[in-house]
Amino acid sequence: MAEFLMPILGADMTAGTLIAWRKQPGDRVARGDVIAEVETEKGLIDVEVFVSGVLERVLVEPGATVPTGTVLASIREDATSAAPPAVAAPVAPPGAAPAPGLPVAPEPGLGGRGRVSPLARKLAATLGIDPTTLRGTGAGGAVTREDVARAAAARPAGPVPAAPPPAARPRMDVARMRQSIAAAMARSKREI
Repeated sequence: MAEFLMPILGADMTAGTLIAWRKQPGDRVARGDVIAEVETEKGLIDVEVFVSGVLERVLVEPGATVPTGTVLASIREDATSAAPPAVAAPVAPPGAAPAPGLPVAPEPGLGGRGRVSPLARKLAATLGIDPTTLRGTGAGGAVTREDVARAAAARPAGPVPAAPPPAARPRMDVARMRQSIAAAMARSKREI
């Protein structure tokens, strides 16, 4: 059982306000998924989870302000995420690699999640393409914008699924954010 803690999102952060949960108890979470939104003095930040498993219990309700390090939720870890795989990935012979940007089966050990550049992820969401099914041509096999565009051009013409509407975010207290930034700048100048 892993604990999901209120992270330290800045050098001077001592507490944060939980705005919303993006996942509910019983939902499956994977490493890197955004699980919650936290408001600090400097802004509203999406918080990622660092283990894979199932969200077991939520211990803090939205709207609560808690100190950093407080347990927000508990996650039942997958057996595979507890230990790294001990098997090396097989090496494909030269000339056997599929064409870049075309759909391929996800590699074992990645859990269906590869490296995807932020711009490629956004373009893939707009075009209705799952970037985890593409073979990347970027550094370290990362999926790039060009890979997504190539996959979009290769698929048959048809209606493009609509992107989900953006979630409404609560308004931030801009005056409090500016006050926090001003205090950090003054402290920086004073300490130099």
